[in-house]
Amino acid sequence: MFLNILAIIASYFLGAIPWAYVCGKVFAGVNIMKMGSGNVGTTNTFRVLGWKLGILVFILDIAKGYFSAYLGFLAGGITIGVLCGFMALFAHTFSVFIKFKGGKGVATGAGVLLFLSPMALLCCFLVWMALALATGYISVASIGAAFFSTFFVIIFNGAPLLCIFIGIAALYVILKHTANIKRLLKGTESKVNWREKIKPKS
Repeated sequence: MFLNILAIIASYFLGAIPWAYVCGKVFAGVNIMKMGSGNVGTTNTFRVLGWKLGILVFILDIAKGYFSAYLGFLAGGITIGVLCGFMALFAHTFSVFIKFKGGKGVATGAGVLLFLSPMALLCCFLVWMALALATGYISVASIGAAFFSTFFVIIFNGAPLLCIFIGIAALYVILKHTANIKRLLKGTESKVNWREKIKPKS
């Protein structure tokens, strides 16, 4: 029991590491929370810091989700692995290190799914790519991938606990995109433009 609790706590702090903020400060000397969308996530990192740091942050965010789930699995099996994975996802969106702000959990959630059901993640990635290319909206791609993730887990895994977790996690990620959904309905959501120069917020 002690190891389980310790793993869950450790997963929070691992998931709470704001890699976009850290990389922005260390490699570019900027506060990414004051640039672009202000979001501490992969998409804003790509837009503000470029593709090299964007890929680095993407990998690091995936890694913290993956290793949190793995840590939980080692401590107490699949049930604790699932709890630790969700804790990392939650921590990414409410990080203690940046005044309980954070990203939207897409990359971190992908890392958790990578450990729990790699084939489901592959299918989610294909959905994400298809929607991103077809619409030009990263938010649509992320919401779509999150929505279909539960169905892919049912197909490739089928374990009730895992399906429930992925369903809750997917809903959580979608809810974190509420502002994007409102802008999409109003027709004001911005399409991705990697060449756009982002100015700091005033």
